[in-house]
Amino acid sequence: MNFATRPLAILMTLVLFNFLSVSCGSDDDDEPKNPDTEKPSTPDDDDDDPDYESLIIGTWAYEDDGYYQLMGFSPYNEFSLLTEEEEDGNDLYQEFGTYSISGDKLKLKYDDGDRMTITIVSITKRKKLVLEAEGERITAKYVGDWDDYLNYED
Repeated sequence: MNFATRPLAILMTLVLFNFLSVSCGSDDDDEPKNPDTEKPSTPDDDDDDPDYESLIIGTWAYEDDGYYQLMGFSPYNEFSLLTEEEEDGNDLYQEFGTYSISGDKLKLKYDDGDRMTITIVSITKRKKLVLEAEGERITAKYVGDWDDYLNYED
């Protein structure tokens, strides 16, 4: 190698080395996270506890053999459940109450005084809600904002 091409070879090596070190790194941290594609939140995650209180806000729909339910959770810790049972001649029932969340426990207090504690298995923001109560697991899908489908009492 002659003296004139040596600086060019060194420069090319430095450029190649710089390119390799930049391209091998991960740039995922620089991009904003899309909240609609985040992984489901579960209590077993290694990072901080999921923010179930904000993730649950909205209207969720669940359907099972002849049974359809809309569950609405407001940011004011109020809930409304609208249940339609086809077996009872398309009867509609709507119940209201308040809720609180502690860890993965969703505690419902109905306006008539009844109480129920449900385990939140997972929530995917604006997609899916998995709950477990009395040994039964249900999967509900997100259908809209908390006040889109259900009427809350004033």
